[in-house]
Amino acid sequence: MADVLKRAVGILALTAGLMCLVPNHAEATQLKWRKDFQRAVQEASRANKPMLVEFTAEWCGYCRKMKKTFSDEQVALHVESCFVPVTVDADEEPQLMESIGIKGLPTTVIISPDFKVIKRITGYKTPQQFNREIGTVCQADHNSQQPPIASRQAMPVSATAAETAFSPFCLVTLLEEQVLMDGSAQYSTVHQGRTLYFASAAHKTRFEREPAKYWPILDGNCIVHAVEQGEMAPGQPEWGAVYRGRLWFFSDADHRRRFADAPNTYLRP
Repeated sequence: MADVLKRAVGILALTAGLMCLVPNHAEATQLKWRKDFQRAVQEASRANKPMLVEFTAEWCGYCRKMKKTFSDEQVALHVESCFVPVTVDADEEPQLMESIGIKGLPTTVIISPDFKVIKRITGYKTPQQFNREIGTVCQADHNSQQPPIASRQAMPVSATAAETAFSPFCLVTLLEEQVLMDGSAQYSTVHQGRTLYFASAAHKTRFEREPAKYWPILDGNCIVHAVEQGEMAPGQPEWGAVYRGRLWFFSDADHRRRFADAPNTYLRP
């Protein structure tokens, strides 16, 4: 087992060394709010990223407090990493308020590129509270080279499962959009003897063209656990990260943090 692990980690180190590093997102410390809603919709569609829409008004006291929340560095980094941020003046867009069902201010709504409401956050939130709220949609870890994928309820991954793998999540959306999206049995394929589900026919096609690109490092096992404990343990998609253009799954938040703090510790041969 030790020899197998050593060879596997050695291959990972070589592969990672050849990959291009992604620019560090920590430089973006201020939110770049979009104010034209229709243009923001178009941008979100092109980028395939959800919009984070903040409904506000000048007369709203708690809206002014939310400005301080959005000026927090970690909140700004988190939002910029995951969303197209849009601010909407409730007094100027009453029809939009009504169509989305906004009942009070401030309200933050996360909307998918195909205009489906993913999450509502009502009322004032501290920076810590707001980060937790949006972390249920996209969990960015700004210590790593690229923000990890979205956070969601745990779904164990078995590296030896004979049936579905990483179910029910679509590996293509995990890598390309950094969003946990359910796949469908309608769009399934078999890879390495395991059945995978995808969000659409297009996602399935992209995987089948380049399966190695989307398949997680170490078959979805946690590299931190493997190096530290000398044995394989399944990682979980909601504790995943995109690092050097590949998917990495970790057993829990602590294992992911340890990797983000010192990735070379786990990549050395």
